[in-house]
Amino acid sequence: MTVQISRPAAGMDLDLEEIYRSKNKEVKSRCTTDKKQWYESKAGEAKEAATRGDHRTLNTIVKVLTGRRMQSQQNKDDRWQIC
Repeated sequence: MTVQISRPAAGMDLDLEEIYRSKNKEVKSRCTTDKKQWYESKAGEAKEAATRGDHRTLNTIVKVLTGRRMQSQQNKDDRWQIC
């Protein structure tokens, strides 16, 4: 059984593409803004932790911002094996 889909007029395709492009641009812009706000928020938290002398929180925030994560125990054990 085949389903036949009717295509809209050519003019409608262009309008939909234009709407899609504008919405896509809007979403990307909002993502950039949200990301910047998140980084600024984390930087503020780090500054507060540093003034309090809370090294644990500061270290955690720095790890999140730099993208470094702890290795799993398996990866730590693998480096000691001799091939």
